[in-house]
Amino acid sequence: MKNKIFFKAVALILTVFSLFSVLCTGAFGFNDTLVYDNGALLSDDEEALLQSQLSALSTKYDISLVVVTVNTLGGKTDEEYADDFYDYNDYKDDGALCLLVFSESNAKGENKLYVSTKGTCISAFSDADIDEYCQRVLQYLSDRDFYSVFKEFTNFSDSELSSSGDNSDTNDGYYYPDEYYNSDEYKEYMKGYRIKQTLIRLAIAAVLGAVAGLTGVGVMKSKHKSVKMQTGASRYIKPGSMFLTKSDDIFLYRTVTATPKPKDPPPDSDGGSSTHTSSSGDTHGGGGISF
Repeated sequence: MKNKIFFKAVALILTVFSLFSVLCTGAFGFNDTLVYDNGALLSDDEEALLQSQLSALSTKYDISLVVVTVNTLGGKTDEEYADDFYDYNDYKDDGALCLLVFSESNAKGENKLYVSTKGTCISAFSDADIDEYCQRVLQYLSDRDFYSVFKEFTNFSDSELSSSGDNSDTNDGYYYPDEYYNSDEYKEYMKGYRIKQTLIRLAIAAVLGAVAGLTGVGVMKSKHKSVKMQTGASRYIKPGSMFLTKSDDIFLYRTVTATPKPKDPPPDSDGGSSTHTSSSGDTHGGGGISF
């Protein structure tokens, strides 16, 4: 009787622990700060608008879309800085980061715009796509209209992610105006989305908790048995009583696997996405310009 009570208590503890772990992972596992204006290039209102826009798109496509401004790179290249910032700040495995390096005191060519991609965003944002985006915002950079540089990044991201097929069923291809992200409609949408995500996490936690609890009880119960079922016959053979008198190797078949040689991309292809490995060991794509 005492053993049964003990096992039930342990199962309950494991279930609660699993539930708490899953909920914490869902609520606190990823960084939801998507705008870092370390270079002081945006107003407070612009920063808040971008945070809302990036949050909406990140939720929509289940990725992390991030923008960062700095005045200098601290000895790193723009590629290294962008990759490391994304990798070491707890963002999702799929996402993109737009880095703007700018200071009036920088020499020509030291100001930079760079887009780092990771996971599914590597294929969604090809090298040609990123170059097109950079060329598109050159006038904004010249006018020091940095908000429009990042606003265009949100439009660019939505367009590329939609055309790549990711979550295309939820994308209407419409670029919402800034006012939408401060509207009651948007707030109600996000409220409903968070409730739905919480319910999903609770369901997952309940299943994982039950599995963990039953597994734990099963392991502990097995340790309290002195006799166990044997799946093989070797335990029933007296040591030294069996002698192998003849053995043969018989060839039955062979398996041949053919791998087709990769073909060159067609002439009208944009060339896809080049990749590299960051200091964290993760794979990234990306590209940018100096100005």
